[in-house]
Amino acid sequence: MELARGAIRDQPWGLTLGAFAQRATTGELTIVDGATRIALVLEDGRVVAGMSTRNAPSLLERAARTFDLANATYTLDTQITQLRRDQGAAIDLREVIFTGARRYLDDDRLHAELRQLGTRFSLGASGAAELPRGAAEAPASIAITLRDGASVAEIEIAHPQVDRRAIQALLYTLVSCGAARVRMPSATLVINSAATIGNDSCRPALKILPPQSASCLNG
Repeated sequence: MELARGAIRDQPWGLTLGAFAQRATTGELTIVDGATRIALVLEDGRVVAGMSTRNAPSLLERAARTFDLANATYTLDTQITQLRRDQGAAIDLREVIFTGARRYLDDDRLHAELRQLGTRFSLGASGAAELPRGAAEAPASIAITLRDGASVAEIEIAHPQVDRRAIQALLYTLVSCGAARVRMPSATLVINSAATIGNDSCRPALKILPPQSASCLNG
């Protein structure tokens, strides 16, 4: 049974994946862009198997490269056709979002999508536990800076040793997965119904309008 469908451009792709993580979704997510096809098996909101028509050295890379398919469409279905689970694999979608945004969104798109999410962000006292695994480029000390709220520019000043893209990808991930609060949300943010799962206090305080090109049938 089909659970959701849409286009990657409907909203920041991280928000869609973040919604699947917060909902602890189980199903098969298929992304298609022309001749390129990536299929990922989700189990309780984690990636446990996947295939791609593009060469990828790992399951994480197969999942992260969905960020490179800006013109793709996706479907999420309860029927799982991939029976082979990658041995020992259970990848947190936070890691997928961070890696995909960091490696595969170009500078303009990363900046634009982060601006859609907001301009100032905050994280609670337990925020360090919310940092995506594998985000060594964005150290846990950034969580301390975010406790009282900070912009990208303020984080850059406080952590000059950290690459700007790593900072942007970290904030993008935290907001997408509902871990960071948006203190000054962008007025242009539009979130579809698949991405409104989780803690209400972590959502931007905006009127949310579902784009007509996407649907979440069981949301």
